[in-house]
Amino acid sequence: MGRWRRHLDPNVTRGAWDAREDAALRALYAELGPKWSRICESVPGRTAQQCRARWFQIDGSVARGGNENHDVD
Repeated sequence: MGRWRRHLDPNVTRGAWDAREDAALRALYAELGPKWSRICESVPGRTAQQCRARWFQIDGSVARGGNENHDVD
């Protein structure tokens, strides 16, 4: 099932995340915590793995204890 779900399933969205999906992800994480299987049930077309990866992209520096407002040289 892994390969099917990750690479072949036509019901899985593989494109960029939109603002609506990001907002839903943040709200669901605030409510459920890191229960990715439950979160993905409420984000149509996204897998638990995609939700987890996106969470760490949009909120990863906070989750790792980093500073989002750092300067890049």
